[in-house]
Amino acid sequence: EYSQAVERYNLLLQLYPDDYPAINNLAYTYIYTRQYAEAKVHASRLKAIQPDSWYALQLMGLACGGLGEYEEAITHFQEALQASPGAFWSHVSIGLVHAINQRWPEAWAELDESLVRGVEQNAIRIRFTALFHTARGNLQKAAVSNQEAVRLFRSREDFSAEAAELRSLSRLQM
Repeated sequence: EYSQAVERYNLLLQLYPDDYPAINNLAYTYIYTRQYAEAKVHASRLKAIQPDSWYALQLMGLACGGLGEYEEAITHFQEALQASPGAFWSHVSIGLVHAINQRWPEAWAELDESLVRGVEQNAIRIRFTALFHTARGNLQKAAVSNQEAVRLFRSREDFSAEAAELRSLSRLQM
């Protein structure tokens, strides 16, 4: 019930205008519901309260990206990386903005920068690798990446994520 969540967070913010968790959750709810202009307003509020917060900067980037303000989005993601060097999601986000704009060498470079050791994050990285290959028409490479993700999720007994990867793989084989 996202509309109820928005209503209640706004009510809470009328009582406590600087409540960081409420502003954060409202900004994220707006991003999740693709109301990017509203998300940007609240992410800006977060940034004003905690200018060095990785999460506030990441939310600003997501809101700007949703609005098609790609260069501004990259700037915020880069600021997020300064606040939290090596932040996996910031690298992935920059890579996606580059991919949207058909800047493939930059997209791949950011994806390479996102490489981490955690199983969950590597699985997500593999998913994005498959997505990048698909977007470029390299369907065989995309299928290899999807198969790798399937094996990874199966080994973790994460059957829901495995099923999602199998769906992606089946789309490639149509």
